[in-house]
Amino acid sequence: MSEASEAGQDTEQRPDGRQVVRPTAGERARTLAYGVADGVLAVPGVPYAPVPAHATDEQGRPLLLLPARSAAVAALRGEPDLPATLRISDVAPVPLADRVRGRAWLHGWVTEPAGDERRAAALRLSRLHPRPELLDIGPEPAPGQSWTVLALEIAEVEIRDAWGEATLDPEEYEAGVPDPLVAIEAGILSHLDECHRAELVVMLRRLNDLAARVSGGGVPGVPAAREPVESVWGDDPPRPPARTHDRPPGARPVESVWGDDPPRPPARTHDRPPGARPVVRPLGLDRYGMWLRCFTAPPEDVQERPDGAESVDLRVVFGEPVSDIHGLRRVYRRLFAGVHS
Repeated sequence: MSEASEAGQDTEQRPDGRQVVRPTAGERARTLAYGVADGVLAVPGVPYAPVPAHATDEQGRPLLLLPARSAAVAALRGEPDLPATLRISDVAPVPLADRVRGRAWLHGWVTEPAGDERRAAALRLSRLHPRPELLDIGPEPAPGQSWTVLALEIAEVEIRDAWGEATLDPEEYEAGVPDPLVAIEAGILSHLDECHRAELVVMLRRLNDLAARVSGGGVPGVPAAREPVESVWGDDPPRPPARTHDRPPGARPVESVWGDDPPRPPARTHDRPPGARPVVRPLGLDRYGMWLRCFTAPPEDVQERPDGAESVDLRVVFGEPVSDIHGLRRVYRRLFAGVHS
């Protein structure tokens, strides 16, 4: 991977000479840890603790809201810190099969902040998760208080997603910046899926180079037309979601992202039943582009059970990275131009 460092970007050279811009491993890790995806805290010797809410401070340190009576909090009493892993699973907000888009393991030492730092951590959490439990968390624990905040000091971060695998040290992780669309991605994708599936199909018809970038020459019913599109899997067939390897802090990383799961065969995009038509569902969104899942299904199944159909995941790359909702609107206007004509 070559760095376009100042902008926090990686560029990949394609065989056709095109350079595709994509997020760095640090940016991907900070986005996964931002606090939108579900998290589970693993502390040696105690049961896993689902984390009701988590966020990160400006340096990327995870802040965790946990019940005061949880096993992880009880194990920390009387100790300055404990080794722990925050396991994060990024699940697409749109109801699909194979919804897990990425996973992250943040290894380090968990502590319970005290004094002003404890209150500041609760306020930081409340920006992303305005939960009533955070209102009662002050500088010091009160008798009978039901909730507390823990902080995780990072020692190592592992990520696995559609871009690949990466292991980061604390400096690389801290240098990353969360994607600017991470907090609004779920709402945008849900709206596109509920109200604009037909427009997504028409948009793909207008994108050029699609037939050359989907194995076998294209998705049935979606002919070529005008913006760069690439397969999420490149020349490799899609695979099932990675197994979660729940290893204790300090254990060596697993060798394969897929564990013992064999790859599933490539989707057949041509031998489709008569009358089949494409369905396009939004899968992911970031400042560099959008993931789409394209299905081909018989007419009676196309809306109700599209996940029973064969599918391929595509990447629509924006002409330039966007930094906010206003930039995203400009990109959308270009992508959907002429859809209703």
